[in-house]
Amino acid sequence: MVSSKIPFNYQQARLLAVLALINFVNFADRQVLNPLVPLLRQHFNVSDVQLGSLQMVLLVVLALASIPFGYLADRFNEPKIICIGVMLWSLAAIGSGLAPTFAILFFARGMVGIGEAAYAPAAQSLISDSFSVEHRALAQSIFASGMILGGIFGLALGGIMGARHGWQHAFLIVGALGIIPGLSALKLEEPARRPRSEVVALKELLRVPPSSP
Repeated sequence: MVSSKIPFNYQQARLLAVLALINFVNFADRQVLNPLVPLLRQHFNVSDVQLGSLQMVLLVVLALASIPFGYLADRFNEPKIICIGVMLWSLAAIGSGLAPTFAILFFARGMVGIGEAAYAPAAQSLISDSFSVEHRALAQSIFASGMILGGIFGLALGGIMGARHGWQHAFLIVGALGIIPGLSALKLEEPARRPRSEVVALKELLRVPPSSP
């Protein structure tokens, strides 16, 4: 029988709201570029290959930087790491809107990737430590919903603002949207670290006999 009790207390609900909102802005920032491609092509007079490199550099930097930032999230204050990451990508997004050259825009998008890499592992770890096993999947699903909604918002924002006010405004808005949620992360309480599960060596796993049909 499913319990009718509210699954989260106030602190958990507040933490989840802040992280979901940050995830919203995260993917809005990532997707806002796509509708702006024709405007960027015209403004900077660049090729499709160069335009494609803007998303490439963000994702490559994000993938590479996630590993060291994941290491840091295991050892240092997670809310502070989240705040640093969000503020970094917000400032980089604003810098994208102010970029006078394509090279500076390319650099700014790479810095967005570093900011996202600092935020993502710490947020996932914070959720795992803050919610019980019974409610962790629900918490993760709410967190992930911010990603989907943020991506939709970013595409809409880029299309509307780009057509009406120019590509610069789209980057400036999505960058500014991250500042308040980023600062709010500093007020989140860091829960006690949950004990690690017992680690089993790979060679021990390979020794386990297959079960009979």
